[in-house]
Amino acid sequence: MPIRGGASSYARIAVVVRSLVVSTIFKLRDFSDARTSIKFIAVMLAVLIPTSLIFFATSARSTVNIITVNNLTDPVGVAGNGFCTLREAINNANASGDMSGGDCTAGNGNDFITFSVSGTLTLTHGAFRTIANTLTIDGTGQSITIDAGFISGILQTQSGANLTVKVLTLAHGNTTLSGGGIDNESGTLTVDNCHL
Repeated sequence: MPIRGGASSYARIAVVVRSLVVSTIFKLRDFSDARTSIKFIAVMLAVLIPTSLIFFATSARSTVNIITVNNLTDPVGVAGNGFCTLREAINNANASGDMSGGDCTAGNGNDFITFSVSGTLTLTHGAFRTIANTLTIDGTGQSITIDAGFISGILQTQSGANLTVKVLTLAHGNTTLSGGGIDNESGTLTVDNCHL
């Protein structure tokens, strides 16, 4: 599910900042004008810089979309069955929408795929669709093997795409095809703690 700050979070932050600014102004009324200006600027910076960092960090996180795979089968064209497969998750990420009939969270073009199950996913319908956007596939916390059975490759990126794979085992890709495990077609590929 998407990570979002929400309007109520921003409203609470605004109330806290406003009360800090008002209390600071009242406390500084007792000082001389020259000292007040310098102290006021210092206090305002001390309040606004951390608040700005919280606000911008929340805004940055809100653009990342989490899709959780809960089934390690590889059916094709089975939408609306309640199982979010890796193929459906990747299709949603590529489409920046929902191609799964509600099985998986809709993609938004900056997606993070995680797993709630462990095991081996055997590809029965060939390689996954070519990665078109920004996508991280992260097996952290699970034991995930994607096995192509020497029939096809597994993953491919198109030019301009950004793919990160973490804590995965990619097995038995067909090495007579480009890439075998991962074919990077002028995209950005990051492989972190994986077995190929």
